[in-house]
Amino acid sequence: MAESRAISAQQQLDSGNPQKAAELYREALESAPSDALLNYKLSVALDKLGDTTGERDALEKAVQIDPDMAAAHNQLGYLASRGGDMAAAEKHFREAVRAAPLFTEAWINLAATLGMESKADEAQQAVDTALKVDPSNAQALQLRQDLSESPQSPLAVGLELYKKGIYAGARPQFESALKSQPNDLRVVILLADTDLHLNAAADAVALLQPLAAANLQNLDFELIYGSALIAAGRQHEGLPHVEKVAESNQNADAYMIAGQALLDLDEFDQARKDLEAALRLNPELPRILTLVGTARDKVGDTANAEAAFRGALKINADDFQANLYLGAILSQRRELTEARPYLDRALKLDPKDSMARYESAMLKNASGEYEAATLELEQLAKAEPEWLEPHIALATLYYKVHRPDDGARERQIVDRMTAEQQARGTKTR
Repeated sequence: MAESRAISAQQQLDSGNPQKAAELYREALESAPSDALLNYKLSVALDKLGDTTGERDALEKAVQIDPDMAAAHNQLGYLASRGGDMAAAEKHFREAVRAAPLFTEAWINLAATLGMESKADEAQQAVDTALKVDPSNAQALQLRQDLSESPQSPLAVGLELYKKGIYAGARPQFESALKSQPNDLRVVILLADTDLHLNAAADAVALLQPLAAANLQNLDFELIYGSALIAAGRQHEGLPHVEKVAESNQNADAYMIAGQALLDLDEFDQARKDLEAALRLNPELPRILTLVGTARDKVGDTANAEAAFRGALKINADDFQANLYLGAILSQRRELTEARPYLDRALKLDPKDSMARYESAMLKNASGEYEAATLELEQLAKAEPEWLEPHIALATLYYKVHRPDDGARERQIVDRMTAEQQARGTKTR
């Protein structure tokens, strides 16, 4: 079975359907989990889907099973360099050339990594080895020339790393450039954006805030400053800056950033307007269909929300939020058979997510699986005792499983929590 699944998977991959290929490789691995090549092939499909975490996991399994799989080490080195972990990148590239001494691409990657680590002599030796294997390799010839020239400026080095997504490596270069060019707003914006990519929003705000008053007419500055404020949890301060850029330039990215922030603030009508604008301007924005679907759902337009979520899942069948929301919409319509696989996948993607567990429990309830639903809701109520919905569901379910005393107790809890929420002016999820 594993062999036939693998053949079908390769055919799907060759025909441009990596999602189906990944599913088939996973099925093949259920029968042959210790097959290093199957794990590597799965990583190739996941790479095409943009699933970096899954790709890395599959590659690590491949080299654990077969430490001499040079191609897997080479790709792990590439992923490590993208994440700024140059030591790990060097380690994997060295493993690749150890296992396959004639692997030109791995020698070139090792040379480039050593160059970034300022190990000039070792980098030169690696590129010379690549050229011994393939004397006419254009990439190796260009790299040898680059290594022989004088070092680039910190800004140039930082930009190269930034373009490759190696933000941890780019940041010190931009810091160095800013010390020598303290008035260069371009460097400031690049450093702040790098901080955002590194989930260091507070650092970005600290860098930008002193410059804000003098640069409010610069839309590039406005966008990064507003984005930093939003990412730092200061949505009300950041939104006007981002909305200004969105409206002035009809900027799809700005509309999407604003829409996401408005969703977090429960301002669903305006969130929908901004996200619909982003979708109209650039339908290729990552996850835009999922965000639009969420906004539509929040304002009660479930029909159009469903269409958006289905579109999102055509792009990425492992989109957690799209699976969860689409499954919930179908479940609420009592289309239980169709809802189940979406909610099951959401729960598989994130087994600890409270909403996924709640929706799964409610599907079980609607399907007559009362004992299973009760158990799941009891666990949720214990983990999050101030969340009202599990208590509401339990107040009814306990009677279905012939536990009237527990049902009466839950009814009292619901009445108390409802009164408290009304007094505070808060609302349920």
